[in-house]
Amino acid sequence: MKSIIRRIPSLLDRGLTDTEQRHLKEHKLDPLWQDLKPMLADMCKVAGWDKLGAADEEGVDSYIRRLTALDPDSFSFRYRRTKKGVPSLPTEGLVNWDAAINKQWPLGEKKRVQFRAESFNLTKSATFDSPGVLFGTSGFGKVSSTARQPGRQIQFVLKFHF
Repeated sequence: MKSIIRRIPSLLDRGLTDTEQRHLKEHKLDPLWQDLKPMLADMCKVAGWDKLGAADEEGVDSYIRRLTALDPDSFSFRYRRTKKGVPSLPTEGLVNWDAAINKQWPLGEKKRVQFRAESFNLTKSATFDSPGVLFGTSGFGKVSSTARQPGRQIQFVLKFHF
């Protein structure tokens, strides 16, 4: 929206208002959309087109309201991770089941043999990465990869304790 807001005034032979310039320095979607709506109406007049339909305008209004409710300061859609390193959009988390079983057999008073079977990521579950956050790109909102985690690993151990 910012790039459109910067370009339209030159097509309308006017400059940006103080409010529009202030909103361009921020990242909140709702004020930017409120600035853009009258510009689009003016562009339609200049081009001789019908004005934007009420249903179309309400659809965009609704979409902007939902995005604003999800992310009031528009950080999640600009950055994949917060400053603390946490994913900015909610994900399902890492699913990884590890399991181990063991059996011991005594060999006299102080010696014993232990057999151990260990499995890492036993269910071989896929954990999907965060969705794309760059608004306006083809990858926006799409999950295109899985989180990097090793596949299922199984190891057997035979120990002799003495």
